[in-house]
Amino acid sequence: MYGKFSSRLFFPLLLGLCIFLVFNRHSRSKFNDYHSVNWADAGGYYVYLPSLFIYDFNAHAFPDSIDHKSGDGFHLDHQTGKVLTKYNYGVSLLQLPFFLSAHVITLLTDGNASGYQPVYYRAIMIGGVIYLIAGLYLVRKILRRKGLSEKLSDLLIIILLCSTNLYYYGINSPGFSHVYSFFLFAWFIWLTGEYHRDQNNRTLALIAFVFATAVLVRVTNVFILIYFILYGQRTLNMMVHHLVRPKVILYFLLAFVFMFLPQLIYWKYASGDLVSDMYGNEGFNFTDPKVAEILFSPYNGLLPYTPVVLLLIIITCYLAVKKDTEAAAVTLIFFVALYFFSSWYSWTFGCSYGSRPFSEYMAFLILPFGYWISATGKTVKTVILALCVILSIFNINTIYHYDGCWYGGIWDWTEYLRIILR
Repeated sequence: MYGKFSSRLFFPLLLGLCIFLVFNRHSRSKFNDYHSVNWADAGGYYVYLPSLFIYDFNAHAFPDSIDHKSGDGFHLDHQTGKVLTKYNYGVSLLQLPFFLSAHVITLLTDGNASGYQPVYYRAIMIGGVIYLIAGLYLVRKILRRKGLSEKLSDLLIIILLCSTNLYYYGINSPGFSHVYSFFLFAWFIWLTGEYHRDQNNRTLALIAFVFATAVLVRVTNVFILIYFILYGQRTLNMMVHHLVRPKVILYFLLAFVFMFLPQLIYWKYASGDLVSDMYGNEGFNFTDPKVAEILFSPYNGLLPYTPVVLLLIIITCYLAVKKDTEAAAVTLIFFVALYFFSSWYSWTFGCSYGSRPFSEYMAFLILPFGYWISATGKTVKTVILALCVILSIFNINTIYHYDGCWYGGIWDWTEYLRIILR
């Protein structure tokens, strides 16, 4: 029988397993190629930390060509001496405790702290896993709050991790923004439910700061505000009133000013303008969204690599049609995100696995599915959960046979079959 003792051991064991998996995955990593945890985008997020604590934002002081050795996720401008990154500092803020731990260890051992030694990369690996597990823990709390049993909740956590690209970005690429967004999304969902129950001002303030941090990590994370607006509200007037109350506006405004002030200072340093678009010519083409490609293409499409998401979407939409306001909010969030992501100039999002910007949204999609399956009959529940287990095995197998970058065409199913059948 699955008792409290087993449930208490679940997350410590899962944390230990994931730390083992991430170290095993990167045991042969050279820390200077595209398999590194600090490559490309990840390097662009991370660069704030060595810049602030070691190099005083002086490009000339950095190790030689470290920007190129980190996949050009940032740029060291040797003419101006500036450290330039198009990414916000949100991820580096969450990485800060792990960076400082590695920094202290380095200073106490050899004293030659560059910010780019293996100990720093390993700290990022551990930090990414901890945020992943913390997010999963919060999702489990949300499911339990809705009355799901401990056994079913833990099983859904395993399915969430193993059947989606969340596993890839927790184990293979923990330096990317996705596990951090996933943690913040789960925390935001949990706090929204708590605030709806107790109307506590401290909870509201925390919601505002979690939301501002999520937007700081990734600007498109702004979509999760839909969940706060719609949660528990059944009419348009209730939704508007829920959002435009003076104290709600005040808390959210203060949170954004506080969290974005350092970013404004960096933009002023980097570009000379207090508000700057560091992405340059990169942007959205809203008149030509690649919806079919981002969903179905073997070139980083969502469903060919994580087919379980189709099941989650169907169940969520079904419950939304049945006038479940939480499912309606999740449905709206997903399709708004789908439109924006498919409109991005590079809808493949570079070297990635299964349309990576959706991985954090699994924190939302698993919830309606969990509520639905807990209310189904035993036979249906058994069949659906067995299917999820099969899809989890498929996903894990594909991840461990995927090189990290796609080398075929947009609709190259031959290359796709070569990967999944290896």
